[in-house]
Amino acid sequence: APLSLADTLDVYRMLGGGKLSPANEKRYVYRARLMRDGFSRGFGIKKEGLLASFAFVAAENTDSCLIGDVFTLPEYRGRGYAKTCVLTPE
Repeated sequence: APLSLADTLDVYRMLGGGKLSPANEKRYVYRARLMRDGFSRGFGIKKEGLLASFAFVAAENTDSCLIGDVFTLPEYRGRGYAKTCVLTPE
């Protein structure tokens, strides 16, 4: 499902082990601005209210897209969630 800006904050908390580290805070602010301004999109899968996996579209045009920041929590790996997130952008 498409990620909201609120989901984006959860993403960078995930990467920091539940905390928003200074480096991840900078990445979050940058990504949130791109999403807010319509230059980036994110896709994720939630399980039991928790963001289990996500992928961000870093750049795109009419023929292709560049996907980055793909991550799945360890306890949800091996289930194809990242693949689904990556294949979601249309």
